[in-house]
Amino acid sequence: MVIVLCGLTGTGKSTVAKLLAQKLGAEVLSSDEIRKAFAGLSPYESAKAAFGEGIYSQDMTDRVYRYMIERAVELGKRVHIILDATFSNPAYRGLLKQMAEKEGVRVLFFWLNAPDNVVRERMEKRKREKTASDADWEIYLQMKKRFVPPKEAVEVDATKEPEEIASLIRGYIDEVQEGACCD
Repeated sequence: MVIVLCGLTGTGKSTVAKLLAQKLGAEVLSSDEIRKAFAGLSPYESAKAAFGEGIYSQDMTDRVYRYMIERAVELGKRVHIILDATFSNPAYRGLLKQMAEKEGVRVLFFWLNAPDNVVRERMEKRKREKTASDADWEIYLQMKKRFVPPKEAVEVDATKEPEEIASLIRGYIDEVQEGACCD
């Protein structure tokens, strides 16, 4: 099974992904970390650039998503895989769904959504922490203009505490696996 935690930067995807991975015994594939690895950087090394520039170019983004999707579908045949990425472009979500369906792998999308004031506060806090993300408030605003909300996702209130979000998502996954909901 592939579990996608998508949404704008600063909504808590990476934090929730780590917590959820612990609950499920899953592996996390992070677009931020994969992008840095492709660029020959350590995960916490800054590659800050203007929106769509440097390692955040469209070509690099396409490479990152292609790799992440292919790897997730392959691994998702055997284990739970969590994808931690914005998935702001519906084409990437479509590619994942198409490849997963072809391989018989179940995909669940969860859209972490938070209001601007919460994201801005998190961005300020992020400046003082080591994270793989280089996004700041200006990047968030640029991304927000282009973000296409995922119709295929369960929307999650990302203002809640990360542990609560991970537990809610885990409960939903359990229900899906038991066949109790959500087809």
